Amino acid sequence: MVHQVSPTKEWNTHPPIAQAVTGSSIAVVGFYGPSGQYVPRIYYQDPELRLREQWLDPSIGQWVIGE
Repeated sequence: MVHQVSPTKEWNTHPPIAQAVTGSSIAVVGFYGPSGQYVPRIYYQDPELRLREQWLDPSIGQWVIGE
């Protein structure tokens, strides 16, 4: 996974957090939460064909699995 850090616009790499089933896609949606922090959410179809969500929880700085 890669992301772009503002304001330097440098790209950083991170270990993968999700794997989509072959032939499907990964969608990323982001929004600004109540505290003003950007919160990205990733949606993908897993190998068991279920729609999954993971999002970056800014309060703990870790990716968590959505419900």
